[in-house]
Amino acid sequence: MKRLAWTTDAKIRQSPAERTIASPSASLRQVMQYAEWVLLLMMTLLYAIERVFPVPFNAESLLPKAIGFNSLFFLLSFWFPIDRPLWQRRVYIAIEMGLTLIASFMGVETSILLYFFLIKSCFFLSRREVILIMLTVGAGYLTSVVGNLRQLQQQTLAQLAQANQIEQLLSPLPVFSSALIEYSGISIFVILLGFVIVAERESRQRAESLAQEVKTLAAMVERTRIARDLHDALGHTLTTLGVQLEVAQKLRQRNPEQALDAINQAKALTDQCLEDVRLALQTIQPSTFNFDQALRVLIEQASQHTALIITTDVNLPLLTPQTSQQLYRIVQEGLTNIRKHAQASHVHLQLTATADRIHLTLTDNGSGFDPTGSHTGLGLQSIQQRVDLLAGVFTIESEIGEGTQLDVSLPQ
Repeated sequence: MKRLAWTTDAKIRQSPAERTIASPSASLRQVMQYAEWVLLLMMTLLYAIERVFPVPFNAESLLPKAIGFNSLFFLLSFWFPIDRPLWQRRVYIAIEMGLTLIASFMGVETSILLYFFLIKSCFFLSRREVILIMLTVGAGYLTSVVGNLRQLQQQTLAQLAQANQIEQLLSPLPVFSSALIEYSGISIFVILLGFVIVAERESRQRAESLAQEVKTLAAMVERTRIARDLHDALGHTLTTLGVQLEVAQKLRQRNPEQALDAINQAKALTDQCLEDVRLALQTIQPSTFNFDQALRVLIEQASQHTALIITTDVNLPLLTPQTSQQLYRIVQEGLTNIRKHAQASHVHLQLTATADRIHLTLTDNGSGFDPTGSHTGLGLQSIQQRVDLLAGVFTIESEIGEGTQLDVSLPQ
């Protein structure tokens, strides 16, 4: 048999909404990285200046420590687990806060980094956890400040006893250099933080705009779905009804009995139209749609008005409203195509489910067709559109004179 297959790979496609949601995380990561690097560079330069221009504490012993801790913070800045599990985010913040306290107890000034990490924790943890960290780390930091203050007092008194240290204390060059570096670093940090806030605001505005577009698109899709359902449900039946009424009109004088048969068939088709409308309304209100009942009525109607023998093998779990509605319409369109084109006497419908897929197979013993050729009918297109809505796979196997088999595979 010749085979024609359509597939829809939902993993490859990425919607505009997904692209919009993914970009703020990367932007936040970069801005926070740059801000942290600026602060680390500023702190290293400050300790380098204090080594060149000694001040009343042992700057020579603090510069290597500052470089060591800043190197660790620099390496940690490449690990930004904002999209990782909660336990990884907690470990990340705990490591940074722990290193900050250790550096503070060893005499390295880390207050600016401490505030920065508190800001960063707002993006990683809940508000309650951020407040808890602020209180816990604050207690440790204040303890280190008191301990370092006593040591600084002793060192300052010892160095002020030497006359040559007074001139160094009053020299404007180290004071100006430290102030310049501190102002530049903090200013850049504040500007970058402002960029983060602005980016978050713009992201929220884009999300609101996108939500409105999605709402509008959903309404359009729903209108299209209703129109397609009405077409699939009523189009063929109304066409057949018109043919039967035309036959009755032509035969009412020559052959009243055949005309009466045509009228009776038209009456049955009218009842079927009413039933199709009722089912279409049920699909518009998903809570009232019963897939098993609708499928049973559909098969009974198809067998009643044609010479088709329809056998079924249905074993499905409870389906979602969206899946059950689309699956019903696929079966309906498939049976309609068979009645209109296949000239078949037997049809077998099989509906089964695996752990993650739903499989539909519709087989007939009709005349078949060349699936690779051009087709102007809307039936197969309608089936394909419905399969695409559910990110499924639709295949056709057919050969002239050997029947047709439709296979649909849908994710659960």
